[in-house]
Amino acid sequence: MPDKFMKTRVLGTLDIDTDEAKKDIAQKIKMAARGAFPYAVREMMKKSAWQILSSDNISDADKESAKLMICYSWWARALENEIPAKYFEEFILDHLAYLDSDRQSKIPEKWQKYG
Repeated sequence: MPDKFMKTRVLGTLDIDTDEAKKDIAQKIKMAARGAFPYAVREMMKKSAWQILSSDNISDADKESAKLMICYSWWARALENEIPAKYFEEFILDHLAYLDSDRQSKIPEKWQKYG
């Protein structure tokens, strides 16, 4: 008997239709409503931003916006992993510092548990 699948357009996912998957989807939708982008959106954001950063003749403003796009993508993943909102500014600034260092520094360990 073939498995049934559920397409969740809001998240851009295709999942096996189980009670556990339904609960997981409901939780992810709640998180998305609070700013946690779905995986496919985060990956598209990062891909686009990395392409911008690797481009020649990029303005400083565009470079900064691309870095923010990457950081917001990482923040969205951290939201899924239940980071408290009070850490938003510190999280973004630490990750911007990481990107400013051309990834030569390390992201502080305190953020590792959030993905």
